[in-house]
Amino acid sequence: LPFKHGIPVISSTRRPRRDRTTREDILNAATQEFLVNGYRKTSITEIVKKVGGSTRNIYDYFTDKHGLLLAVLEHHSSGMVQRFIGIDPSNRSIQDFLHSFARGYLNAILDPQSMGFYRLTISESVRMPELPRIIMRSAQQVVVGRISRYFDTQIEQGVMAPCDTMATAEMFIALIRDKMLMRAALDPARKTSEDEMNQFIAGAVALFL
Repeated sequence: LPFKHGIPVISSTRRPRRDRTTREDILNAATQEFLVNGYRKTSITEIVKKVGGSTRNIYDYFTDKHGLLLAVLEHHSSGMVQRFIGIDPSNRSIQDFLHSFARGYLNAILDPQSMGFYRLTISESVRMPELPRIIMRSAQQVVVGRISRYFDTQIEQGVMAPCDTMATAEMFIALIRDKMLMRAALDPARKTSEDEMNQFIAGAVALFL
């Protein structure tokens, strides 16, 4: 320690807290807790045990368990979209691009983690009606917007007839989503084969066009 007049001087500068954990650490740990235990049985204390630090870290970031769940859903939706939103339409026919985009989209929404959050959202939607809106805002609007912009480009190039591209994009997403999502929700033990998935998407694209 430095000394002044023979007396040790303790610096007033605050040291970084050793128990400080990152927002990403908390979201990752909370994701697993919510998926395994559901909302009601998820414990903030158990999340703290996984990431270290203290409960204050979580409350500093998310206020409470409800706020943490909302953040987890937004975090998952954002990451899910990034898995396929960047598919490049260059040098692709409209059929090929829509097939590739639909395949990436279905792979993302039907994976076990996405389906786990889908079931959690449904089960808690009566008490927390904002949950479905978060999913729509975080994922569906981004997906529909991406397809809508692609349709705008196709119209400019004379490939597609003029139309309401946003409404058309919503119809396309609903066409490829609803049947497969409902099947996965009602019969989680059933696994869709690669051939079955490709045949379904090809049929949906052909029907759409």
